[in-house]
Amino acid sequence: MKKIIATIMTLALLLGLCSITAMAADDIVLNGDAGASSLIGEYSASAPEYKYLGFATTKEATSDYKYLQLTYSGDISTLRIEFNKEDDSNVGPYWFTNDQVKKFVTVDGSAIPTNPSSDTTIVLDLSKIGINIGDFRGLHLHYLSPDLNSASFKISDARLMTSPTSAGTSSHDGAAAPAANNDNASKGTTPSNNNSGAANTGSTSVPTVIACLVVLFAGAVLVYSKKRA
Repeated sequence: MKKIIATIMTLALLLGLCSITAMAADDIVLNGDAGASSLIGEYSASAPEYKYLGFATTKEATSDYKYLQLTYSGDISTLRIEFNKEDDSNVGPYWFTNDQVKKFVTVDGSAIPTNPSSDTTIVLDLSKIGINIGDFRGLHLHYLSPDLNSASFKISDARLMTSPTSAGTSSHDGAAAPAANNDNASKGTTPSNNNSGAANTGSTSVPTVIACLVVLFAGAVLVYSKKRA
C-alpha cells in the first residue's frame, strides 16, 4: 500500500512540474533577441529634456498574446509606449497614468502604481485597449516631460502571455508622481491618486488542479490504511 501511495504522489509531483514548465514555456520574455533591444533594463532622464529610451522587440508574438506583465520599480508617471509596426508606423502612445485618454489598463481594472519604491508586478490587458500584438514588431519607449525633475525606473521582468497569471497590481508602497503634459495625447478625466492595488492572485492550470486532487486522494488512502492497521 505504501508503495502505491508513493507512486501516486510521485506522479502528482511530476504532473505539477510539467504544468509549471508548460506555462513558463508559453511566455515570451522581452529580454532582447538577435541584437534587438530589451524592455528589461534601467532607465533615467533629467528635466527639462524629453528622452527617447529606445526600442524593444516583441519577438515572434502572435495575436494569442493578449497580456503584458511588467515587474518594475521607480517613476513611470511620464513613461509612454508606442507599438511599432513592420512598416515603421506607430500606434499610441499609451500611458500608465490615469489622466490620459490612451492608457494601459490592468486585467482587473485596478490602478497602476506610478512610483513604487520596490518591485511591483502588473498585468496589462492589451485587448482592452485594442492592441493585437501580432500586428507589431516592437515597442518604442518615451520618457520625461519639462515639468518633472530627474527621474528613473527599472524593469526587472517583462513578458507577453497568452493568459493572465495575476489579477491587476501587486501590493506596493510607492506614491504617485505628477502627471506629464504631452502634445501627442489628449487629456482625459482628473487623475487618480489612488495607487493601492490588489494583491496578485495566480490562475490555476488544469494539470495543477489534477495534481492537487491526486495528492489529496493519496493522503486519504494513507489515513484510511493506518486506521485499518
